[in-house]
Amino acid sequence: MSDHTPQELMVAVASREIQDGDLVFVGMRLPILAYAVARNAHAPNARGLFEVGLMRDQPAEAFLGTMGDPPNVAGALWSTRMSNADSSGFCDSKGRSESYRAW
Repeated sequence: MSDHTPQELMVAVASREIQDGDLVFVGMRLPILAYAVARNAHAPNARGLFEVGLMRDQPAEAFLGTMGDPPNVAGALWSTRMSNADSSGFCDSKGRSESYRAW
């Protein structure tokens, strides 16, 4: 039997899929943990595009209850509606960047 929970294993596996330099569409809870683990472990140049239209190059420094909480907005590289992400050059017509990963 494993010493790790299924959630911990999911975070570990997802974080390994994020490569340095990737633009990662980041959701709440386990996906944001996977992004933070990847940035700290092996992908320091991965950028996160959060579901509320924020782009960050590093995880927020304080607790997030929701993606729109002030700690996530402060220090964001970019902030807009997600509908603008498609027309900004970050994503292609299918909503993907060249190095797209979604969790």
